[in-house]
Amino acid sequence: MRMKQMSLLNQYDVDKEQFVELFSKFTGVSKSKLFNFLETNSISTLFEHPTSLDIPDIQRVKIEQLRELRNLYINLKSFDKTYEINSADKAGEYFKEYFSSVKDKERFTCAFLDNSNHIISTQTMTTGTVNQAAVYPREIAKLALLHDCGSVILAHNHPGGTLKASPEDIVVTKKIGDALATLNINILDHIIVADDKYMSFAQKGLSFTSDSDSVFEFSNNIREQIIEQYSKEFTAIKHITERTAQVIDILNSQRDKAFSIKGIKQSYTVAGKKVELGNTTTVDMKTFKDLKEVVEDLKHAQLVEKQAKAHEKAIQNQLPKHNISMEM
Repeated sequence: MRMKQMSLLNQYDVDKEQFVELFSKFTGVSKSKLFNFLETNSISTLFEHPTSLDIPDIQRVKIEQLRELRNLYINLKSFDKTYEINSADKAGEYFKEYFSSVKDKERFTCAFLDNSNHIISTQTMTTGTVNQAAVYPREIAKLALLHDCGSVILAHNHPGGTLKASPEDIVVTKKIGDALATLNINILDHIIVADDKYMSFAQKGLSFTSDSDSVFEFSNNIREQIIEQYSKEFTAIKHITERTAQVIDILNSQRDKAFSIKGIKQSYTVAGKKVELGNTTTVDMKTFKDLKEVVEDLKHAQLVEKQAKAHEKAIQNQLPKHNISMEM
């Protein structure tokens, strides 16, 4: 009877039938439960939110293993014998596939690399709730020593779908970076994956330790991007430092809409008032100091711009003037 029905289906429905057949065979979930579930849910939900099926833990684990098998296959197919991560884009693509369809919980993962940027081992350090995973820098440092690695790439997924680095993401990255720095081990990047996209800390120009503003060579020229972005609003933007550009980029990455120059100054005023009231956290103080540094550099950039224009005007005034007479 099923074969007669299948003959009336289009190819998508035929493939769906075959998928349910194989999925049931490998996971133990009954075909009737799967068909009923797929009447109101997409196939991707089976991998992304397996708990929604209301099945025993042993079957849920089978689904997670099947998902892992698929993700491993995609990564193995994309690389040749070893995973060589020599750019932020390669790191992003690697972890995008690693976290593919992982939307039920936040996972924090570390890739331990040798001195040639080949991955020695990739391990999930913690698995948290939908939006939080506890991270322990000491454990990461121990594993880094155990693997005798030269560098580390951090990565975690955001089940909520946002690619923005939260203040907590930035703080924990620096804590891990500080712990690894004592062992002379560098963080090359921190990748955030959400909805089949990724964000690279290195490309954003974010630093990996508390006492350094520098990043690995993955980083792009953030300053040029910021100058282009704000050139119409604030012509003096071309005189800002690399550090100021990085901070502005970080501030923009933490919100849906980029700050205007006026907005940055207003945020600095608000942060200052909060500090005066004394009700601040470590993150609040860091934000205030960063904003203060940015505002002061913007004022300096404006001064440099005025001086440059005055100098240009003085030169023009010194040029000889030619009287042009016209005979009638």
